[in-house]
Amino acid sequence: MEDEQYTTENSGEKQHELLLFERQTLFVIIGISVLTLLVYFFGTDAKDLFTNIVTPLPQHQAFDGTVYPIKKVPDWVHLTEEERIASYDLIPEEKYIGVPRYSPARLATSIESLEWNNPEHDEIRNEKITYSVPYMGSYKLDGKEYAGSHAAVDIKVPQGTPIYAIANGVVTKVSESLYGFGHHIVIQHNDVPDPDSTEGASTTLHSSYSHLSKVLVAERDVVTKGQLIGLSGSTGTATTPHMHFQIDRDQAGWHPYWPFTSKEAAEAGLSFFQAINNGLGKENGLAYTVHPLVYVQKYLKETKRLAVAGPVETAVTPETSSAKISPRLTFLIEPIVQELFVGETITLKI
Repeated sequence: MEDEQYTTENSGEKQHELLLFERQTLFVIIGISVLTLLVYFFGTDAKDLFTNIVTPLPQHQAFDGTVYPIKKVPDWVHLTEEERIASYDLIPEEKYIGVPRYSPARLATSIESLEWNNPEHDEIRNEKITYSVPYMGSYKLDGKEYAGSHAAVDIKVPQGTPIYAIANGVVTKVSESLYGFGHHIVIQHNDVPDPDSTEGASTTLHSSYSHLSKVLVAERDVVTKGQLIGLSGSTGTATTPHMHFQIDRDQAGWHPYWPFTSKEAAEAGLSFFQAINNGLGKENGLAYTVHPLVYVQKYLKETKRLAVAGPVETAVTPETSSAKISPRLTFLIEPIVQELFVGETITLKI
């Protein structure tokens, strides 16, 4: 009788252990299946997405405005030949100016209309040099927005320029890629003003800072507005130091987002640069990204001089002038950011 009772209890324990084993196996199978699907649909970003599902991101401080990702830039027009290619710490302090306000109308000003030794025109030159490729612009050096499909703003700065988080957030991606965006950082900003809302709704946005020489934060770090996060560089596909500054909507499939693939460009019979100049994927860029500097300037709280409110400026026809452009401007405004699809090598020379 005791043997029968022992056998029954032993059998029950084995069944219980088997059940636990089956459950654990099932969980493993489910986990592997989910991860496989994430990799299939999201590629290299699947790891980050899976991690965030299993372990939610830490909370960050509430939105309290924005700052520019860069605090100062060189007075490009008045630099010497040596200073134009010098690193950030080798340019004299007196040769720096505050980061200029991003103005679509001034950026679209014709180079031929600008006179030398005209203070206002020198300011416009500095703006055109600093914001070398405007939002949804092209590599045609015309400074015109929505003339291409470049889903960011390229900011020309010397090697080693400090880069700052534009708002409170959490670092969701740190990459030291040798291609494309190069060393770059993505920060997630929760419960921030929705750029499409007229009723004060909030949303989640993702800012990215690319082609860095050094990354000073790690994934899942909580950062505050104005915190130093990296140094500018020319990693990835870049012909000179600069920062590719972009803001993605939360609906974008990956970050930083790009509006077309190499396959789509090839099917259209276009090279990478031709695709951008022809506006390939422009609809995607507009759907999944936000104008980064218009957004930053709308919520600046640092100084009244830089604050922007009201409707976004649109390009205007510049005044004509018989003044001739100096040859040195060709060096200053050459296109500086050449984004790349992973695994490709593209070099642009002008």
